[in-house]
Amino acid sequence: MWSKTDGYDEMGRPARSVVSGVAFYLVDNEGTSGRRAIPRAYPKKEVGWTEDNGAVLTQQQINGKLIGSSYQSQLEDLLRALNTPGPGELVHPWFGIQKVQVGKVNHRLSTQEGGIAYISFEVSEAGERLFPAAAENTSLTVLRGVDKVKAALENGDFFAVLDGLGEMVDTFLDDMEGMVVNLLTLPSAITEWMDRLVVSVVWLMSSLRSLRTSSTKFWGWSVVCMRP
Repeated sequence: MWSKTDGYDEMGRPARSVVSGVAFYLVDNEGTSGRRAIPRAYPKKEVGWTEDNGAVLTQQQINGKLIGSSYQSQLEDLLRALNTPGPGELVHPWFGIQKVQVGKVNHRLSTQEGGIAYISFEVSEAGERLFPAAAENTSLTVLRGVDKVKAALENGDFFAVLDGLGEMVDTFLDDMEGMVVNLLTLPSAITEWMDRLVVSVVWLMSSLRSLRTSSTKFWGWSVVCMRP
């Protein structure tokens, strides 16, 4: 157990912290916060004022260590967690649970004390995005892909048909990947993505029906041309 009062557990070891489910011993912690103060001064005036331009995003420098016979595997697990894209959860022994974005990470292995690993990393307050992130219009992209496939069928360009179908599949896969990556910060992405997916599937099925008719004509034309 760790204590919030002295920073050490009942065995005299540093307090334990957890980041993205991986625990380590916290040695020390340095942080910055405050206000974004902007001084305003006027030419040839003896007075001025300072503008409060909002809060400074909280930043911390975390220094910890991993001990015991499995310190190397513990370090590997911790590095894997710290290098995972996107924000994560930091369970701080003094400040509680925090949602943070990991920055630069440093580590050092030592043979002292029977083997020990030191870890140092920066975290910043994850915060909330005030403006929406750019997202691809999946429906429009699929429609453009369908148009390209139809045009290729009409021109007898079989390879362009395959390229067009591949682009439509890539669009769906990219959209799904973007949703999964942003699940931590955008829980509503599931609903939004499903809405776009349903619309896209409806358009795709409708277009494929027309493609089937065009495809029949295309292959009939090809067979006629290939006869000796």
